[in-house]
Amino acid sequence: MKIRLMLFVACALCLSGVLSAEEVVVTATRTPKAAGKVPASVSVISSDDIVNSSARNVDDLLRHTRGISVLQPTGMGYGLPSQINIRGVPGQSSTLLLVDGMPLNEAGSGFVNINEIPLADVKQVEVVRGAFSALYGADAFGGVINIITRDPDDVPASSASVEVGNEDYTKVSAQASSGTSAMGLVVSVQKRSIDNYLARDTQALTYWDWQTMQYIEYTKNTENYDYEDEHASLKATMDLGDDANLVLHGRYFGSELGYGKTSFAPVYPMQEENVMQNRSVLAGAALEMSLTGKTTAEFRTFYRDQKRMLWGLDFSHMLADLPVYVRSYSETVNNDWRVDGKVRTELNDKNVLSLGGDYYRNDYEFAPVRDSASGNALPLSSGKKGDIYNVAVYFQDEISINDDVELIAGARLDSHSEFDETVSPKVGLLYSVTDATDVRVSVGRAYRAPSAIELFQPAVMFGTTVFDSNPDLDPEYIIAADLGVEQKLSDNAVAYLDLFYNDMEDLIAKQISGNSLVYQNVNEAWSAGVEAGLDCQVADGVNIFASYVYQQSENETTGNDLEHIPEQVASIGLRCSGKVGSYQTEFAIVESYRGDRGYLDLANGMWVELDDYFRTDASVRVRCGKSVYLAMNIQNATDQKFQEWQLINPAQGRLYSIEIGAEYW
Repeated sequence: MKIRLMLFVACALCLSGVLSAEEVVVTATRTPKAAGKVPASVSVISSDDIVNSSARNVDDLLRHTRGISVLQPTGMGYGLPSQINIRGVPGQSSTLLLVDGMPLNEAGSGFVNINEIPLADVKQVEVVRGAFSALYGADAFGGVINIITRDPDDVPASSASVEVGNEDYTKVSAQASSGTSAMGLVVSVQKRSIDNYLARDTQALTYWDWQTMQYIEYTKNTENYDYEDEHASLKATMDLGDDANLVLHGRYFGSELGYGKTSFAPVYPMQEENVMQNRSVLAGAALEMSLTGKTTAEFRTFYRDQKRMLWGLDFSHMLADLPVYVRSYSETVNNDWRVDGKVRTELNDKNVLSLGGDYYRNDYEFAPVRDSASGNALPLSSGKKGDIYNVAVYFQDEISINDDVELIAGARLDSHSEFDETVSPKVGLLYSVTDATDVRVSVGRAYRAPSAIELFQPAVMFGTTVFDSNPDLDPEYIIAADLGVEQKLSDNAVAYLDLFYNDMEDLIAKQISGNSLVYQNVNEAWSAGVEAGLDCQVADGVNIFASYVYQQSENETTGNDLEHIPEQVASIGLRCSGKVGSYQTEFAIVESYRGDRGYLDLANGMWVELDDYFRTDASVRVRCGKSVYLAMNIQNATDQKFQEWQLINPAQGRLYSIEIGAEYW
């Protein structure tokens, strides 16, 4: 293992994917800008990268992006917890996910619903590392990931595919698109299911025995680990004339996930299935117009309705000194409104100023836990509903000091309904030392607002443990700095080196008080590290890419590392494309590595180390002519056994599939 890791790191230090200077990105400045003019650490996953990969979800793509650590214990299924951590910044909602600039993080929890956007809808993914509350407000804590969806095609086009794999995995999808210079529409639908998203016959579980003061290990069959979801989306574009464009968005997502069975023998010996259903509906619009030759305005609004439903076993009452458990049902509903606007004006040839603001509101309702048979609320359960809102204004100034130096500075003021105002400044500088060498430096402050769950959710009992919210929570804060160098070695190779440091305070954690876990602002923490790599096109149609990150982190309150933050993260891969006769062939293979990491066991307060692991993903796609293709994908090809989350061991096993598709345009 040590020899394999040393070879892996040596390769990764020499090879990794980066941006070309000509590529245009929008997330780092909220306006289209050449990648070579952005003083921020940015990566782009292109449409070619997406097609030529074994990914089933967006998180599969992010696993191989530098600086990112993905924790997704439910495999392709949408379940909790899912988290995306950037540059050693911890937490389930430390990264802001956007879709076409609209937040994807759940309104009431801040959790990340990675699966809501099918890959067939995605044109590209932009990843911006660092604190970005100066532009985006809360949740842009460790970075921002913006999923940009497909635009309508200029000519009528349609596609459909069927994919099948092990564990009875099936996926059926279809897309249709058409447009003119005045109007366009793209529509997409997808449905998929799998009988066992863990792809494991058994699980290895542990629990802390207070009598023997040690962990007890046991195994159980993976029953009730099925998953299914369905998606529907549309995107309409309209040219309103006089340099005005309108884009309309509509999305629906629904899913059902089983997460095992529970019994409380002998008082409730029958095993009951734990089930979670999710539903999300979104409608949004974006308007862009030119006010003068040098001034443009943008306005965006959306409404989202989200609902989560849970079925399981819960304590009801005591009878003859024995606990009584019943099959329970609970639901959480969130309605989410947002409107924002921005004016961007060119003050002169070297200075562009942006002024903007937004309003956000979340109406939440936590329904009491009920007996699913009678519909009556359980005696120890209560409900709560209310709202949270935020008003913000911001500015950004883009200054070209000369042909070689680009400065971007900005700040944002947020006024939140549950705490005092927050100011988030950021400044970045890009210096083109030569035509082949760019140096950039940036520093910024960001915050994460506590969610409705952390602030107001009524006490929830899991077994004998009670989870309590805390209405007195303060935001989490971070100051993030980075220094990067990108060096063009030749027309086909670019190297980079990045150093980063994050200083965090008031991190929210669950604190043990008797049999209760209560959210508290208790932790001061830091993380720091280095990213290195190179992108190399070794021949026509052959690209080698990789990334390597070494990072250290510490929770200064406990002295432990930050939870689930690996010391080393690396990926190395090969992409090939070529043509043989009338067959176009594309092949990709990626080897990824996650180093040692750990978590705090809340049952006993002990730190638990998780072993490092390698994972291999591969895909091959063969296209016959222009319309029909056959693709084969495999994830965790060597069926490595590893653990990502304390309640699921091991994580997802080998998943493979064959896809047949047809395209017409």
